[in-house]
Amino acid sequence: MQGANFSDFLRRMKMSGNFLFLTRTKRKDYVLRKNNGDYADDNDEKFFNYIKKSSGIKGTENPFALLIKSEGKFFVMSGGIQTGLKDYSGTRVRLTFVMNADEDDAGKIFMHIVNGWEEIEKIMRSCLDVKAFDEDKIIFDFYKFTEALKDYDNKISPLPSGSNLKWEKSSNKIIPVKSPKKKKVKKYIFAAVLIFIFSAMIIFANYPRDTVNNNNYETSTDYESVRWNIYDILWNMKNELEAVSNEYNDAFNKIKEITRAGGNITRSDLEDLNLLMPERDRAKEKLNKISADITYIMSLSEDLGVSSNDPEKVTSIDEKIKKIKAEK
Repeated sequence: MQGANFSDFLRRMKMSGNFLFLTRTKRKDYVLRKNNGDYADDNDEKFFNYIKKSSGIKGTENPFALLIKSEGKFFVMSGGIQTGLKDYSGTRVRLTFVMNADEDDAGKIFMHIVNGWEEIEKIMRSCLDVKAFDEDKIIFDFYKFTEALKDYDNKISPLPSGSNLKWEKSSNKIIPVKSPKKKKVKKYIFAAVLIFIFSAMIIFANYPRDTVNNNNYETSTDYESVRWNIYDILWNMKNELEAVSNEYNDAFNKIKEITRAGGNITRSDLEDLNLLMPERDRAKEKLNKISADITYIMSLSEDLGVSSNDPEKVTSIDEKIKKIKAEK
């Protein structure tokens, strides 16, 4: 599940109700429920936990909100909402919910939570049946609650596909959600840099660039000419890596600057994010591709090192290298 992304998972998984929420009664522990208070099913549990975990939310004690769009569907999640009630031990009871919303309402709901937290808590408390709570039952007027959430003069447009936002009350900042898949890609980016550095140390140290005989290594299939081919590709990849890294860092820094606005993010800001996030993601994909290419070329370099006395093997490696060059 960790390697999946929002789109893949949410396409397969559906909520059994329009509204899921996690809370407890006076004596019974926290349980996931749906709509007015019926128990949720296993798929609901997976759905609820995956969105929370993939968004970097480790617990539901502290106030937060998420706005997610996937496959044309919008979801809003919020947690750490104080119900104003206490359990048998005197501990305050919280509520966390996730709901789907249409395109016109998703931004309203998210920003209503961000800018009106105390109001949201009051509305939620008015929808929870206190008498049922004392009797270890849950009755929640989810329709009243969700309609009240939509009643807000939104200052931002709905979120573009592939871009998800998170807000935490402790920092009052709105930031892009970083899913596990994206973190994994970032590791690949650094792996590409490290692989290139080590390859450069091995190859560049023995062959000064300005002594290359281009005509010779393009036509010959002997051992030394193939090494020159590897050298030449890695040199070009170094330049490509630097250029794409600059693209990524430029988009990343602009996104970071916009999201520093926190709850004050505007429609114009979100329109800029709509352009910058795909730009950043495209750069990540390029870096990931470069990393994979470098890894493959280094494997060919290792094969060449143990096959220097095997003309057929050297020729085979040379053909693979030339194929890579032709694709660049």
